[in-house]
Amino acid sequence: MELLRWILTPLVRLFLRIRYRITVLNIGELKNSGRPVMIISNHNALIDSVIYKCVLPLDFHICGARPVYFSTARKRFLMALARTIRVTTEEQFLEDCTSLLRRKQNILVYPEMSKSARMKSFVDWGAKVARLSGVNVIPVRITGTDEKDQRTIRINIGRPVDYSACSHVEEINDLFFSEIKSL
Repeated sequence: MELLRWILTPLVRLFLRIRYRITVLNIGELKNSGRPVMIISNHNALIDSVIYKCVLPLDFHICGARPVYFSTARKRFLMALARTIRVTTEEQFLEDCTSLLRRKQNILVYPEMSKSARMKSFVDWGAKVARLSGVNVIPVRITGTDEKDQRTIRINIGRPVDYSACSHVEEINDLFFSEIKSL
């Protein structure tokens, strides 16, 4: 699977460069600190994950795909290729994400738990992962992938979120939402 990723990633990058004009702001915020990070992002369209895999300078697992995305052999293959984790329950999500972080793996979480052109309220699972793991959390906002003929995509990477003063998961969740919305 690694060899296939190594072959396909440059081809997908080439396609993205031909099809879109992608601007990434503050990419230095994702510099490798030696510690795993949890990237949190809004989620406009299915292409978001493909774009992130090709333009962000970190290797990461995508936490949070619904079972329908694993319903056929082809879909399961594509999900495995993208390192996407199937989610069926909150407990399984929390275990899978914290396990990856303990193994020093980076993760990407879409706290909306669905794709939507407008940011919706966040499900608190990502906040729970952050609280359980104490991991660095990097907010990212992507725009331009929600329109059919859009050719300009903007990715804005924020500074790591300091959620240490938050005493409740709801506060962390609200903080994550406001950090992404402000980008």
